[in-house]
Amino acid sequence: SGGPLVDIEGKVIGINVAIISTTGGYQGIGFAIPINTAKRVLSDLISGRKVLYGWLGVNVQDLDEDLAKQFGISETKGVLVARVLSGSPSEKGNMRNGDIIKTFDGKPVENVRELLKLVGRAPIGKKVKVGVLRDKKEAALDIEVAQRPDELKEYAETVLGNWRGLEVK
Repeated sequence: SGGPLVDIEGKVIGINVAIISTTGGYQGIGFAIPINTAKRVLSDLISGRKVLYGWLGVNVQDLDEDLAKQFGISETKGVLVARVLSGSPSEKGNMRNGDIIKTFDGKPVENVRELLKLVGRAPIGKKVKVGVLRDKKEAALDIEVAQRPDELKEYAETVLGNWRGLEVK
């Protein structure tokens, strides 16, 4: 893998990174990095900079109709904070378990995928406004985006330990 993914006009639109194949051959489902992401990463690498990604330090999940109903809201746009990790930027910024993230740095957040993209691209050290819904009231939190840790071993117990009566090993 690693070759270009091209459109019908021969323009590079991605870099192939993996394929899932039932036969082990070249036919199957391919996965690629979008070219705009590759350009950004390449620019950092050419400049001699380490590729860094932003991090808030929360476990999150998409809202569905049942969760929205449980929190007394009518729409499923936003991201539920299931857990704020100890010592994380979110904890320092006063985010709480059960907050629903609605905006990040002025941009609407509809689901986990969007939030991950926005946070990952945010400059390390930037203070951002995170709009949350807490107890059916809007709040704006100031959170400083940190560098995503290379390894989350220090958070493994938090992430994989006992959570709301569920223990994962």
